[in-house]
Amino acid sequence: MRRAVVTLLASTVATFGCASSHAPVATPVSAREAPPDPDAELRAACDHGSASACHELGARISDRDPSPAAQTHSDELEQRACKLGSQMGCTAVAARLFTGMGVKKDAARAVALFRTACEARIAIACMGLANGYLSGEGIEQDQLRAASLYQRACDGGSLTACGVLGQVFETGVGVSVDVARAASLYQRACPNGEHERSCLAVADMLVEGKGMAKDGARALKLLRAACSRGGNDACFKGGVMLGEGIEVDADLDAARELYASGCNRGHPRSCNALGVTYSRIGTEQDDARAFAFFDRGCKAGSQTACANLGIFHEEGRHTAEDLPGAARLFEKACDARVGFACAHLGSMTYEGRGVSADPEKAFGWFSRACDDDHPLGCVNAGRMLKTGNGVPANPKRAAALWTAACKRGVKDACTELEGMKAP
Repeated sequence: MRRAVVTLLASTVATFGCASSHAPVATPVSAREAPPDPDAELRAACDHGSASACHELGARISDRDPSPAAQTHSDELEQRACKLGSQMGCTAVAARLFTGMGVKKDAARAVALFRTACEARIAIACMGLANGYLSGEGIEQDQLRAASLYQRACDGGSLTACGVLGQVFETGVGVSVDVARAASLYQRACPNGEHERSCLAVADMLVEGKGMAKDGARALKLLRAACSRGGNDACFKGGVMLGEGIEVDADLDAARELYASGCNRGHPRSCNALGVTYSRIGTEQDDARAFAFFDRGCKAGSQTACANLGIFHEEGRHTAEDLPGAARLFEKACDARVGFACAHLGSMTYEGRGVSADPEKAFGWFSRACDDDHPLGCVNAGRMLKTGNGVPANPKRAAALWTAACKRGVKDACTELEGMKAP
């Protein structure tokens, strides 16, 4: 669409003294150009009753400005578009009513708007109506009808609907499980990395050979495509495949490149994973980079990154040793169910490093580590149960913890079990 650009130029010339060919004059001064209004043309068209312009303007404002004021203005424009006859505008209004996003929730009215727009062949409206039937919000639940509407939306060009329908057939919600059809739908939703969730799903199926033949190279290609389109989870998963050699040749540099793409866009897990690649002994270890990426990941919300940062503070790697600071990081991460953080905090509490020595509390941290599937937490909790240190002795429970950890390949647990059997 052509956009009007308004340029304002104002020139002034002042003459000092007598007019002559030698008289000094001021140089012309141009006023600064007013910044162009990117919405001017749409705004004018909307003001003159164009339903499509009101919808496009509302969508544009919603996409670029998440503030409550902007979202309210966007909703007003979409409601106007709807009243003027834009079914896309009505669909946008319905989406807000269905979720209660910035407006009072009214699922029944949302479903009615979705139905009208779906009948007008608006694919995403059919998907919205399908969501109503699937959840039973605003209408009587009918999962089979939902599947039919997702198919209609998918056929109408909604990649998201194709992906959701893939989930429906993979999990058997209202239909018989059909893994092959699910795989086909996921692929349809991810032709070139457009719908990240579907790309992640089809990549998993390609790696596992679920519903299709194993093809790690193709899975990685899809993940790279989704990553290049801003899919941070795809960057992370592709990095894991390359870093660990899952159905593709291991390539640390390529893994780091994908992790960096996600981390640079603020993806916490990618920053943490990138830090891990630089912290491992036996690789191109670089504690300075590892510390920086763990710090970025922690600040972005990865409690695993916070726990890894805690290890650096505990060991004084690339930073001064800070045991109290490490304990704080471990506790926060443990509360987020990061098992190894609980185990580290248990050891510090048992030994009185950075915190007061307290065997009873240490047992609690080790137990939480064990509950969060960290086997060394099970080993240490078992040791305390065997000796009755900080907790009533319970050799039978200790043996149960060690047995579970031994089955997972933890040698210390197997050794403890053998010790219990010895005369």
